[in-house]
Amino acid sequence: MTYAPVRAPDETEKKLAAGISCIRVSRDGRKLYAGLDYSLRQTVKSLLVHDLNEKGEPTGKPRLYKNGNPNSSIKDMLVHPSLDLLYTVGWGSAGIYAIQLSKGEPSGDPVEYKTGSGGIFTILPNDRWDSLFLGSYPGILEIVSLLPNGEIEVPKRREDYTYKAGASPNIYLQPARVGRCLYFAS
Repeated sequence: MTYAPVRAPDETEKKLAAGISCIRVSRDGRKLYAGLDYSLRQTVKSLLVHDLNEKGEPTGKPRLYKNGNPNSSIKDMLVHPSLDLLYTVGWGSAGIYAIQLSKGEPSGDPVEYKTGSGGIFTILPNDRWDSLFLGSYPGILEIVSLLPNGEIEVPKRREDYTYKAGASPNIYLQPARVGRCLYFAS
């Protein structure tokens, strides 16, 4: 059996001055989160949320929410496996943004956890979900603690959590994790 891709009928992308940079699905499979990477700084809402029907298809009108990044960029997202939290990272911001979810919808203002980077491209958990690996600029790997309550703990001294991992000094580090191994593209 073969499947053909289906494009959801939606006029949203024609109205946005942005491209979709990443997508994630909620833990219950009822929401689709799309991270937008804006080129217009005056746009503050860059998290697009779609409802999904029982077949996993987008339904209804999508909604836009703030993600916390002052540059309105989302390069990567992470859905917490047991808490109602969505984490976003993006270009031009030295932070991770935790967004509280209520029935899969963002609620309240995003909480910023500042790191020392010049922007974060990738966010990955370790196997135990007690650390986060951040691919940042320029070619830097940052490792921060993820607490059981979903808060993020960043060491006070930058040299205690940052590691030069990329070969090129002018690009974002892009790590991938397989088991206990980290691989890098830079």
